Amino acid sequence: MIGTRRTLLKDTAFAAAASMLPLDLLAQDIPFLDVACAGSVRPMLEGPMRAAVAASSKLNLRVHAQGADAVAKSIIDGSLPADVFIPITAGPMLTVMSAGKTQVAKPFARTELVAFRPYRVGDCLQPEEPVHRAV
Repeated sequence: MIGTRRTLLKDTAFAAAASMLPLDLLAQDIPFLDVACAGSVRPMLEGPMRAAVAASSKLNLRVHAQGADAVAKSIIDGSLPADVFIPITAGPMLTVMSAGKTQVAKPFARTELVAFRPYRVGDCLQPEEPVHRAV
């Protein structure tokens, strides 16, 4: 059975985040895992992921979320300590990498963008015509 994108992200995000940490760090008794992320990732991390991480790794997630570019800049200037950084797009991660704050980045999901034109009253479209087109 194929799950939803949310299910895929929930099931793979922790494994991907944990795979980026050094093994000796995972073996230590750490009460918190500081996760910096894009704001749109916060609901997932504070909901289903928090319970999964607590159960499987005995870690508490401490989530710092806002726009990914702002998070990247805060990581670079040292004002935001983070064990894991989860941006939605590659740009903020490339910023962190080019500043020498990490050498490894592993993509673990892909977002498909969909463009559409909502139907508006008075448009010349007939009800049976599609209001979106594949881009």
